[in-house]
Amino acid sequence: MITNLSLIALAIFAATAAPLPQEPAPSETTDEGWQVFDGVALIVNDEIVTLRQLNTSMNKARGNAEATTQEDADALRDDVITDSIMVHLQTQAGRSLGVAGSDVERTIDGFLTNKRRGMSASETTDWFLEEGVQDLGQMRQSIREELYRSIWMQKVSGQTSGADRPSEDRYVRPGQLREAYYVNKAGYETPSRYILQYLRLVANAWGDAETALDVATDLRQQIVDGADMGAFVDEYGAFLRERRGITDQVAIDQIAEPGVRAFLEDAHRGALSMVMPYFEEDEIAGYDIVRVVEMLEGQEAPAFNSPGMQIALQRGLQNRWDDIRVGNGADQLWRAAYIRLPNGIRIDPPWARRAAARR
Repeated sequence: MITNLSLIALAIFAATAAPLPQEPAPSETTDEGWQVFDGVALIVNDEIVTLRQLNTSMNKARGNAEATTQEDADALRDDVITDSIMVHLQTQAGRSLGVAGSDVERTIDGFLTNKRRGMSASETTDWFLEEGVQDLGQMRQSIREELYRSIWMQKVSGQTSGADRPSEDRYVRPGQLREAYYVNKAGYETPSRYILQYLRLVANAWGDAETALDVATDLRQQIVDGADMGAFVDEYGAFLRERRGITDQVAIDQIAEPGVRAFLEDAHRGALSMVMPYFEEDEIAGYDIVRVVEMLEGQEAPAFNSPGMQIALQRGLQNRWDDIRVGNGADQLWRAAYIRLPNGIRIDPPWARRAAARR
């Protein structure tokens, strides 16, 4: 949520759908005459999450996702509850590491001063709304939670250790770099991309496939002789007519037609294909004539020993290891925690949910 907080936290540490239960309406009155404004939705160790807080998070999540079925709504609700529990567990774990509260508050002061420098009152209000908070106090609390979570994540991943020895070995061995390079080499390559122009004739529009083939063959010869292919698309085409048959940039693996892919293997700028059939449900549905409007050459993967590639490989491996260690650490926090869920709601622990998602 807050940019640069990971770096700030590192510096601090080194220095030192079943819907959610409904929120009670403000006017609701109990038999004893008490007026109910809120209630306890979750208990995470010694902290509570109120119905009002959970419903605020739920409303924000609904605005960022579509839940068209009850199953979708239940999944969204479970995600919100799980995220809330995780935020509290990781924030608590960060506090337990012994970082001086005064250092955290001083860091928050500095961050807010720099962030708000030059902001008008309305701009500050807009920033609060973007971050899902209502006032400066909520903003400070949100930043405070993010700092403590970052401190814990950096500790458990071995990015920092404070006064202690590093808790994790983050050194990437040469063999690990080489393995990561060859496993992911294809992802470092930039494929050639093409802008194509299609003249597609639908067989049914000409009575049958044989007639459509005769027409396509004649039109292709006219294009070879200098006729305007775009004009033929306007008159006869059945694909991207509003753009005179011209596509956006596409790579070969984005093209469905095998004939077009084969044509592009040896094509050059301006090349015109033969008349090629296209198929629907294994039957000829019509014919394509394709021209290469523009061709952008691809690039091979950088050499393994290049400095940029070495840095990218090292950071990629370390980031992956960090994610694994943080995930394992979060599972341990969950296993050791006292968690009371809203009445009638059951949430599977994170490891069980991950296992279910893989099935």
